[in-house]
Amino acid sequence: MKSMKLFCRKIPFALLVVAFALWFVPAANALYVHDPDLRYVFDLPVGWDEVSPNQLGSVGSTLPSGHFQWRSFRGPLSPGASAADGEAVLLLLPKRAAADVRAERWGSDADIPDIDLLVEEAADVTDAAGEAAVFEFHGNEALFAEVDLERSGRSGYILALDLPAVMAVAVVSAPAQHARSAQDLLLSVLDALGPEEPMPGPVAMFFENDLQQQEWPEVTLRFPGPSVRFRYPEERVVFRATPGSPETGDLLVSREARLLAGYQFAGPGTSRVPDAPTGATADINEAARHAPAWLSAWRRYFRLIYRDTYPRLSDLAEQIQEYAQAYRVPGDELPDIVLSWLQAFEFRQAVNAGLFQPPVVCLLTASGDCDSLGMTYVALLHHLGYDAGLFVSIEHGHALAGVDARRSIPGPGSATGSPEGVRTSGRTESEVQFQVDDRSYYMSELTTAWPLGAVAREHIEQADWHYVPLGVR
Repeated sequence: MKSMKLFCRKIPFALLVVAFALWFVPAANALYVHDPDLRYVFDLPVGWDEVSPNQLGSVGSTLPSGHFQWRSFRGPLSPGASAADGEAVLLLLPKRAAADVRAERWGSDADIPDIDLLVEEAADVTDAAGEAAVFEFHGNEALFAEVDLERSGRSGYILALDLPAVMAVAVVSAPAQHARSAQDLLLSVLDALGPEEPMPGPVAMFFENDLQQQEWPEVTLRFPGPSVRFRYPEERVVFRATPGSPETGDLLVSREARLLAGYQFAGPGTSRVPDAPTGATADINEAARHAPAWLSAWRRYFRLIYRDTYPRLSDLAEQIQEYAQAYRVPGDELPDIVLSWLQAFEFRQAVNAGLFQPPVVCLLTASGDCDSLGMTYVALLHHLGYDAGLFVSIEHGHALAGVDARRSIPGPGSATGSPEGVRTSGRTESEVQFQVDDRSYYMSELTTAWPLGAVAREHIEQADWHYVPLGVR
């Protein structure tokens, strides 16, 4: 614990403010690494790409072979930068080979955890030196350290994770003179490494571990609330947040928003670019090849927040599922019931750098705005078994949520006349669907009490909106 506290003081993460110049950046790939065999993902920033290890200044010796797998990445430290000064070295040891490697290389009776020995391998290759802090990452021991790579004149971080199918060590770095100003980006790279199932990232969990002694934030909510569209009984549902999760969620949003602020749109209409196929099973890298850098960066921003959000809502989603079963709620009606519940939350915009309230905070405070409540809605629907996605627009400064039209029906009144208190004529259009690949999505407003499928008339042009696929579907 002493080591961790000292280490946290060395990285005043919550107080960092990184000023990026505003650049318009043309198309650039955001590299999304997914290894289905070793079951991990690495969601790298825009402009980063995989390269040969001998192209990295941080790799200074022969890489151990055999059961080890090495992957090397390089990219810019800020939007528009011409030099690829950021580097990441990833050392992987499949768990199926760990026993053989211990016997052959480390000695079967070595009284040192495998993860520590793997860190030594990566440190030897990169000449990384620093004091590691131990923390818990989803039930397993993990290591995190701020390091100097003296041979190459670089500085950065080393992270070691014990994942379900692989042990992974990542060393990320920048030239020493740029390391402090690039801190947000380097931490973002590390936070994007994890298991293929959506889970909070390791940097977020490192800081959250130091807050575990706090009381569990908890709130009791009425579901489905005072909706005018439904007449189901109200029940109480309890949302409990992991200690520290509201704070770490806010840190994540603020850090990623500072990075996103480095992208600027070239002028009116420039956000109207054709979407690549980005449906539930589409390749994220294929989408990035068809998108300008700002759009790829925007999508990555939401993906990282979603990964932090999704597992934190599982217990609440289970309570909603139990409610639906108890009152025999038809499956095609449940999405609109959840929608009406969230629409009753108070409108509130966050005051962090991203003006985005983490979904955990939305539920604890029964408040939020279009994109934060949209993210909350999409994550809950994914838990309940529905395909859903977020749609965002620069033109309108707004976000909508879309629900797979094959599994849901428009809200009551959206096609045949509104029940009392709900108006879907005049300034709205009903049964609005957007097409993504071979799927149609009913669009939904989160900050106005309109039924599923009803949106404002000025929001019905799909060309104004960009689909953000979320989750491993």
